[in-house]
Amino acid sequence: MTNLIILGIVAAVVYPLQKKLRETISRRRLERWAEEDRQAELERQEQDARPSDDERG
Repeated sequence: MTNLIILGIVAAVVYPLQKKLRETISRRRLERWAEEDRQAELERQEQDARPSDDERG
C-alpha cells in the first residue's frame, strides 16, 4: 500500500513537469524551424535578385 502512495506522489510530481518540458521543447523546435524557413527564403530571394553568370554575358 505504501508503495502505491509513493508511486502516486511521484507520478503527480513528474507528469506535470514532463508535460511542461515537452511543450517547451516543442514550441522552441517550431520557432527554430520557422526561423530556418525565413532564413532559407531570404537566401533564395538574394540568389534570385543576383544576376546569374549566363545573364551577365
